Amino acid sequence: MREAPQNLPFEGMSTFKSHYPAHEVQARERPQISQQRTHVPFDGQSTSHSDFTPHEVQSWSAPQARDAPKTIPFEGMSTSKRDFPAHEVQSRSSPQVREAPKTLPFEGMSTFKSHYPAHEVQAKGRPQRAEERRHVPFDGQSTSHSDFTPHEVQPWAAPQTRDAPKMMPFEDMSTSKRDFPAHGVQSRRAPQARDAPKTLPFEGMSTSKRDFPAHEVLPAQRAGPDRVAPRSIPFEGTTEYGRQFPAKQLPEEPYIWLEPGDIVKIAEFQQSAL
Repeated sequence: MREAPQNLPFEGMSTFKSHYPAHEVQARERPQISQQRTHVPFDGQSTSHSDFTPHEVQSWSAPQARDAPKTIPFEGMSTSKRDFPAHEVQSRSSPQVREAPKTLPFEGMSTFKSHYPAHEVQAKGRPQRAEERRHVPFDGQSTSHSDFTPHEVQPWAAPQTRDAPKMMPFEDMSTSKRDFPAHGVQSRRAPQARDAPKTLPFEGMSTSKRDFPAHEVLPAQRAGPDRVAPRSIPFEGTTEYGRQFPAKQLPEEPYIWLEPGDIVKIAEFQQSAL
């Protein structure tokens, strides 16, 4: 068996520590609480009031009832009557009863009879009975007789009857009677009816009222649109994100323009080098 290698501490510099060195984290300053703003009413003209001026709403009057126009019959020629004039419909006469044609027997040769001629069907003869087989007794030794030989069966003797034991009364003290002795049960009496107690009003000081006294609730000031919007001041400091991930500029790499003939010369030079 080999001895287990000793776990020695790693004292070198790993790639993780070389790529991600530790930096000191400066504590952020807590912002100062601004002074409480005062609610000054807005006395100017808002853009909503200047764009949507109120207008007077005129009362709506019900329309006056008009007399129904008189219907005058149309006596001219409409386009429907002109394009689709009426025609007289002639009554149909009942068709004449025709006599049924006489059917004559067909005496020629049809294609069905020429393709499928009739053949004589010969009657099948009754099959003859085969000779009955004679049952010859088996005089040999089978594998069942050789493996399972018969044995003599001895008659089973009935067991002798025994006298029933006499039941003697138990006169000693059992553990159940010793551990759980009998006790006299007293009969219960019906309880007497009592008068209902009178409910008196509570005039003292409860612990709830003493621990939680009532306080006056001041009405909250309504937050309306008359608040002065805070001024947005641009942030001129350095954030933790901007300090850890500064913006970098990509270096401008030079490029070379190659003509098609120059590419062929470079490929031939690489093949000759190989």
